[in-house]
Amino acid sequence: MTTKASEVTKQDELMRKLGYSDKGIKYYKQKLNFRELDMPSVKGEELGHCGDYMSVSLKLDESGVIREAVFEALGCAGACISGSALTVMIKGKTLKDVKDLDENDIREHLGALPHNKMECAQLAVKALKNAIEKYEENNKSANQLIS
Repeated sequence: MTTKASEVTKQDELMRKLGYSDKGIKYYKQKLNFRELDMPSVKGEELGHCGDYMSVSLKLDESGVIREAVFEALGCAGACISGSALTVMIKGKTLKDVKDLDENDIREHLGALPHNKMECAQLAVKALKNAIEKYEENNKSANQLIS
């Protein structure tokens, strides 16, 4: 029996008890922006100390606005939720707008994230910052867009 993303399940109830917000649970169930991006402008990767992996791929337009943001992760629910939240938060913004994001911004966007999963939000932020650094290195003229 398959479960629709809108149905409340025992897993949802458990995730709520653990401290995940309804928004986070929705992102997890929908696998929001969890995919590979064809021909990204840049891709950043990070391996967490817990062994979780995350990549963030961005497609930017000529003025440096993030038009597409997706992620891939091998990890726990917290990593997947954080990756989804990050990609939602940065779409339509410039690299300059997002370069100072931190894990608290992700928690605030979600409404709640278990304290022991803040390292998952840090993982998403580090992957984004690695993408920004790589973009700066590969596009020296981009420094004026980011600085």
